[in-house]
Amino acid sequence: MSILYRNCLKHFALNTIAIPVDTDENEKYQEEMARAKSIILDKFKDHVVLHIAEKDTANAMWEALTKLY
Repeated sequence: MSILYRNCLKHFALNTIAIPVDTDENEKYQEEMARAKSIILDKFKDHVVLHIAEKDTANAMWEALTKLY
């Protein structure tokens, strides 16, 4: 969580965020969501990644992790 916080991406893990309609905002959202998901995936071993890799959002990944642990 601290790495997400340092990258100003913590809100992607802790909240469900609506996908923006505006094209520019949507591009920023997609880029930040991808970064948040990448940070989460990079911090876990393969046997844990299997449980979270198919999730669509960082929030869904974080929720799955909290259920696992």
